[in-house]
Amino acid sequence: MVDYNETLAKLQRKLTQTPDDLYFIQMTQAPYHFKIGRAKDPNKRLKQLQTGSSIKLKLVHIFKGLGNKEKMLHEELGRWRLEGEWFACNRYSVGAIPIEFYEKIDPDSLIRNNNDPNIQI
Repeated sequence: MVDYNETLAKLQRKLTQTPDDLYFIQMTQAPYHFKIGRAKDPNKRLKQLQTGSSIKLKLVHIFKGLGNKEKMLHEELGRWRLEGEWFACNRYSVGAIPIEFYEKIDPDSLIRNNNDPNIQI
């Protein structure tokens, strides 16, 4: 039997939750590696990831309230997936990032490896 009060309570909780943010994190020593993820607090998530990483990580951009786009981006960039939510960044994968995201990333926020001709951001 359906408990309508419980169903209504779940719906109300869902409606009052703040949406997750979408974020891009870059490895400083391997600037062609990006993580695309979602979190309520991307800065807190960066600190959690940094704790388990010997490589310095940099939060490149936060897309407020767009955490629901994570799966779509993972699918778009699937052929450049390195492992988990980490993707290779090269002239081809950058071209696969939908323009509405790409245009919002400040190029000055990116770490560049000028010695690598495959990095075209």
